Amino acid sequence: MKRLFLVLILLSLQLQTSIFAQAEKKVAVFYDCQSTWKCRQYYDYIRTEVKMVDFVNDRFASDVQLQITEQPTGGNGSKFIFNFIGRNRFENQNDTLNVVAQGVATDDEIRKDFVTAINKGLVKYVIKSDVGKYLKFTYEAPKDSAENKVKDPWNLWVYSVGGSANYSGDANYSDKNLYGNISISRITEKTKFSFWSGINRNSNTFIYNNEQIKVENRSADFYLEMTRAINQHWTYGLDFEGEQSTFRNFKFRTVLQPKIEYSIFPYQDFNAKRIVVGYMVGLQHNTYFDTTLYLKTKELRGKQTFFLNSSFTQKWGNVNIGADWSNYLHDIKLNKLGVGGAIEWRIVKGLRLALWGNYEFIRNQINLPKGSATKDELLTKQRQIGSSFNYWGGLGIRYQFGSNQNSAVNARFNGTSYSISF
Repeated sequence: MKRLFLVLILLSLQLQTSIFAQAEKKVAVFYDCQSTWKCRQYYDYIRTEVKMVDFVNDRFASDVQLQITEQPTGGNGSKFIFNFIGRNRFENQNDTLNVVAQGVATDDEIRKDFVTAINKGLVKYVIKSDVGKYLKFTYEAPKDSAENKVKDPWNLWVYSVGGSANYSGDANYSDKNLYGNISISRITEKTKFSFWSGINRNSNTFIYNNEQIKVENRSADFYLEMTRAINQHWTYGLDFEGEQSTFRNFKFRTVLQPKIEYSIFPYQDFNAKRIVVGYMVGLQHNTYFDTTLYLKTKELRGKQTFFLNSSFTQKWGNVNIGADWSNYLHDIKLNKLGVGGAIEWRIVKGLRLALWGNYEFIRNQINLPKGSATKDELLTKQRQIGSSFNYWGGLGIRYQFGSNQNSAVNARFNGTSYSISF
């Protein structure tokens, strides 16, 4: 009888523990940021700091799908959009929060803002869960004083100057690369001014049978863009660009093109869905290092471009598709057509498929120098070679199974990385 009584007590305790464990079940969150590398970089940190939910590996097993996307801002920063999508017991309970990271913000500052935004957005779900009783709220009223009003001494203008030097080699080969750039921008809700200029010098040395072959390529370019919004669907602007490239035979190339763009969806929906069509037309003036295959040392040509771009961010994945056509006005046969896109699809629980690619039909290489390239020029990439097409593409598939709980973070033996983000 005593044994039976003891067994009943143990079973009762086990049942109570089981019931208590079920009562303490946390909200399951699927952290979805496939298109934003920075939020993937912060994943371990966020799982460590956001403790009131459980992060799961599959959206089908989640109560909330946290979808994070990113848009550039005028201050060389980023605007991160946090879409909280309710699933299962929270179906149709959605919300959106924004975080703006300034261009000078450090990774630590940004990831702390991530944690704050995620905690805020999850409160409405957690408060309805069994662990909502552990939430505590505080409120600190802002000081309403003139000193808290921010004044921008730069009037939204942002400047950037940078450069790099890279060296590599072995007993048979060496590579030296010098690069510098400058950028100036001012972006508001209705206007955009952006200027960028860069210079690059690359030197390669090949050693074969005690013979040295040196190859040097130099390039410099600039790009100026000015746009103004008409309304939530129309925008017009102007592009002005220039280039010098020994590889592409441009002693100097300048292009001036007015442009116009129409967005089928309002621009305010740009983050979730976008279909835009546009048209550009203008003049291109080329001066060449070597006489071209059309026997030109310089020329002035009219040029036009049509483009179509679309992107959609959905619960099941992402789709991006685009196409562009350009041709010289004096001869429509001198043209280029490019098509490309990418799709990332979460097919079923744990199974993810991605496809991406781009293909260009090229008929507009009026800059190619006359005469055939030598073998050395071809192998060492001293000059651009004519081609009627180029392409790239890929396919990826991933299947994940096993434990769906992944809140634990272990940073031991994570390896060494020399990359720096700034």
